[in-house]
Amino acid sequence: MLSLAPLRYRHAMDPVSGPIGQVDAFNLPVLGRNMFHANAFLRPGLVRSPKTNTVYGTADGSGTHDSVVVARHMAVSEALERWAFHEVSRSGERSSYGFDVDPSSNGMAAFPGLGTGRARRTAWKEAIERFCLIGWWHGSVGSRRRPSPWNEVHAIEFLHGFDGVSVVLLIQEIEPELIVYGHAAGETFEAACNRAIVELARSELVLRRHRTLHPGPIERSLSTVTSLFERRCLFFSTAAGFRAAISRGRQCVRQWHEPRVVFDGEIPGPWDEFTTVWRVVLEPPTMEFLQRRDDWFFW
Repeated sequence: MLSLAPLRYRHAMDPVSGPIGQVDAFNLPVLGRNMFHANAFLRPGLVRSPKTNTVYGTADGSGTHDSVVVARHMAVSEALERWAFHEVSRSGERSSYGFDVDPSSNGMAAFPGLGTGRARRTAWKEAIERFCLIGWWHGSVGSRRRPSPWNEVHAIEFLHGFDGVSVVLLIQEIEPELIVYGHAAGETFEAACNRAIVELARSELVLRRHRTLHPGPIERSLSTVTSLFERRCLFFSTAAGFRAAISRGRQCVRQWHEPRVVFDGEIPGPWDEFTTVWRVVLEPPTMEFLQRRDDWFFW
């Protein structure tokens, strides 16, 4: 579907009236392939909750692509999606969009095209991806090890009942105490791997930066990190976390059940001027992923 980002996002980044305050971009190597990574920041005041990230930084949206222009547009899309999440998930309308069932940003996507098809398809893939991750750790979604396109990278494909979607988790042991992960959904196993390897490279980038700023044992670093999801990211980057993750490559222990679709629709708001924000909410197989546990594989 044709993207109208060059037109619509020009207004989003207007220095006077636009919701995007800043977009930065830089080179990002992805297993020898040079790509561009961009971070977008909303204007102060649009996100009222304090930012507590210390590992991933404070960007509101990120994007990675072969084209620096497309990477910037992807980052803006994610920032606008984040704007919608913060506005609606804490509002009196939160139950209308499934935030009473799943209070996270699972299953959200933004795309500045004609019509809503692309945003909806992307939201569905993310909802399925997140459902599979939660179910895999819970034991209600099975998995199998598969050879990945890269010799140094482990690949786990999830066994689910959704049609036309492959969901994969890639794991790479960079060093004994630096393990990185990337997960994604795609129409095929290969397509999912190509998306997941970008997430894996981004994970390596932020973890290396964090360890440079906070040298020493991860346990010492964990004592300063308050974000639950960032604590999990740090734990699973260790050898102990790697052993826990790799041992999950097994068949499920519960019978597959098609999840209930709680919500599948557009989230309207002031961001409509720039993009379409869509959300798909699948009832999670468990709510344990929101418990205050560092050793739960979801961040």
